[in-house]
Amino acid sequence: MSTHPVKLIVCIALGVWLGLVATAATGIFAYNTLVIGKVNAVSAAIGSMTSHKSRAENTDAESDTSSMFEKYKQNLMDTQAQQNHETAQAERDKRMSGPKCQFWMQQDQTAPSEKTRANVNQFCG
Repeated sequence: MSTHPVKLIVCIALGVWLGLVATAATGIFAYNTLVIGKVNAVSAAIGSMTSHKSRAENTDAESDTSSMFEKYKQNLMDTQAQQNHETAQAERDKRMSGPKCQFWMQQDQTAPSEKTRANVNQFCG
């Protein structure tokens, strides 16, 4: 009983190839069953927990958000008003310290007249 070496080599190669295919299929099946199944289960559990929580807190969240937005708008307006006041004060101080204002204020102190008062109002604000 002799077997041809070519038949033997083909049978061994076919057996190795089928073994690799079987191993790969088992690995894919195990991955899908164990890993992805658990990930889907965890995702579903998290989704159900957040949906129950979001339904219960939806009205509270909307009222909290609107009150926070109102506080933000009020703080923004207060900050803008403070900046406008500081800017106006800085401009007034700048005009009062200018050379023309200082000159006409000195003139108004030494020789007050309508002209000096008008120039003080014009150059000092």
